[in-house]
Amino acid sequence: MKDRLRQMLAGLWAGALWINVIISILLLVERTYLVAIPRWVYVITLVLSSIMALTQTFGPMLVRSHFARDLIWILLADFMTGFPDDLRQGWTLRCNVMRLHKGILTTVAAWPERTISSKDITWTTEQGCCGLAVRKNTPIVQDLSAYSGKSYDVLIDPEDGLPKWGMTQEQWDHTRDLMSIISVPLVSVGVRPTVIGVLNFDARVTLGVWLGPNGPEEFLNRVQMIRRVLALTLQAMG
Repeated sequence: MKDRLRQMLAGLWAGALWINVIISILLLVERTYLVAIPRWVYVITLVLSSIMALTQTFGPMLVRSHFARDLIWILLADFMTGFPDDLRQGWTLRCNVMRLHKGILTTVAAWPERTISSKDITWTTEQGCCGLAVRKNTPIVQDLSAYSGKSYDVLIDPEDGLPKWGMTQEQWDHTRDLMSIISVPLVSVGVRPTVIGVLNFDARVTLGVWLGPNGPEEFLNRVQMIRRVLALTLQAMG
């Protein structure tokens, strides 16, 4: 369905200039031969030209967005090949890229999922490790083994009644099986660099299992190159 929609948009884009030619011919025929062309002909032409104008306006944005998501997924898939198969199978180890827009973090691409589910939840900059990475503009390495698999009540502070990391019940239900998370901020390239997204890695095993004896330091060094490319790709999405 999506491929058919993109083909249709591409066709409208390619034929947009012909609408002006058709309108010019109609006006020329009407003026030259004094032929009364029915109004409905102009109405149909107007509708088609309006559709094509919308395509010209929003088409490039849609194409860029689709291309950027595909590129991000390819980058994530290539990066994850560096981990053993037993970690990459069964979704033991996953990663995703979130885009920051008006204080909300939304997943734009994930591995091993090829497409983004409509059920994916969003996060604010005040919630979770991803939000903390945005606020501090630094990688966040979090061991969740003490909380993994437990009920939401374990996050509630007995003194003030507030949940740890600002997480909601829905967010905890979505992540309660995780034992470790690394969130890396993605920073724009330009005169005034700002955080525009987050690269997340989460696992159903502890940090020591999937990072090995060298720990987070070596892993974060490996992430630096892909981090820059992902940030540029997010910027290209507009």
